[in-house]
Amino acid sequence: MDSYRSKIKRKMFFGGVICSLSVVIAILDQLGVIDKISFIKKYEMISDFQFGFLVGIGLVAAVIMFKLGNALKDETKLKMLYNEEHDERIGLIKQKSGMPMLVITSCIMIFVGIIAGYVNEMVFVTLVAAGTIQIVFSVLIKLYYMKKI
Repeated sequence: MDSYRSKIKRKMFFGGVICSLSVVIAILDQLGVIDKISFIKKYEMISDFQFGFLVGIGLVAAVIMFKLGNALKDETKLKMLYNEEHDERIGLIKQKSGMPMLVITSCIMIFVGIIAGYVNEMVFVTLVAAGTIQIVFSVLIKLYYMKKI
């Protein structure tokens, strides 16, 4: 269980880094620092989406860190988290719904859409919508298999 505890601490460290970076970038964006150093024209819709996306990433990272921190303090919660992470049924459900790869490709599509949005706003809307729809369908398939299996 000590190796799992160190794994949780590593996850909390990376979550803290992600949370801190997203908050710092969002604050710099709102203060206009990024606009001064950027030579690319920013569309307002893309800027608003980026700010919301950064805030969302920061909040999700903070919630996950809070959950992991509570699990580190209580041995029963730590064992429950370990069992949940190593559950064969959940692994099968994730595998059937294509969870790891589909989420990765969807996130890549969203990031590429944000970057390509500086060139063409329609590409931004298309890639972000396609990535979001893929994530939604993946979650729906996962929920279906959770009820079925």
